[in-house]
Amino acid sequence: MLDVKSVTVIYDGATVVSDVSFMVGDGELVAVLGPSGAGKSSLLRAIAGLVTSAAGTISWMGSDVTRIPAHQRQFGLMFQDYALFPHRSVAGNIAYGLEMRGDDEEKRRTRVCEVLGWVGMEGYEDRSIDTLSGGEQQRVALARALAPSPRLLMLDEPVGSLDRALRQRLTSELRDVLRTHGITALYVTHDQGEALELADRIIVMRDGKIEQMGTPRQLWEKPSGAWVAEFMNVGTVVNGEGHTAVIRRDAVSLEGTLRAEVIRSTFQGTYCSVILRLDELEFSADLPLDDYEVGKQLSIALDSDRIIELKP
Repeated sequence: MLDVKSVTVIYDGATVVSDVSFMVGDGELVAVLGPSGAGKSSLLRAIAGLVTSAAGTISWMGSDVTRIPAHQRQFGLMFQDYALFPHRSVAGNIAYGLEMRGDDEEKRRTRVCEVLGWVGMEGYEDRSIDTLSGGEQQRVALARALAPSPRLLMLDEPVGSLDRALRQRLTSELRDVLRTHGITALYVTHDQGEALELADRIIVMRDGKIEQMGTPRQLWEKPSGAWVAEFMNVGTVVNGEGHTAVIRRDAVSLEGTLRAEVIRSTFQGTYCSVILRLDELEFSADLPLDDYEVGKQLSIALDSDRIIELKP
């Protein structure tokens, strides 16, 4: 179990991570989510031991590892650019950590074959890195990170450089690998969809601090405030007299008694993302596929259970 307590990271006099605390349970997959500059990667590097925290402690199973060198923490780290060795074969890349640990050749060969099977690349041992596609390189990088059986696997935007379709497919495959083998993992991303699909819990960061922690469902159903609701694309934040609420994107249904005007409609494949105007109020809704021309009047209903009152 990872226990991060009051960790602060400072670069050149600027605080980039401020008093962050959280825990990751055995076999849990936790996503660290936030916009660029939120401090996600800096936090990950502090946990990995690649940067020194200015304050706080990092513990594993009750043992303080805050001042232990990175190579002694038995944590694995996978970068966005993969950092594969071009002069090594697929097997050579995956075996690198095993070589550094001193495993003999037969043990290395067996483990390389095993983790290649995990990522669906059996038979690729002798392939050159520069002959692989982006998705294949991502799988090799994952296999290399997994080969030494790290106590904690940390992934920093691991699919961020791939095109959307491939990113979605590999995110699903990555989730299956981590969950099938019970791997404890921290996954840094700026993509809300990735976090929602992958994580058991999500840590939402902004300006070096944690805004909210919870399961995907908790963040969707009970965002802690207007910023989290908007960042998670839960719905439209509206301000009334003395209160703030969010109209969730799924709060709108058709065939109700309210009359709303279509302001904009965007085809999203399996649904339409529509902006509606009801009296003076404009809000977003995800509606079934149809022709929602600008100016069209719709009969709608609003589900009060999906209109969330936010704390001031």
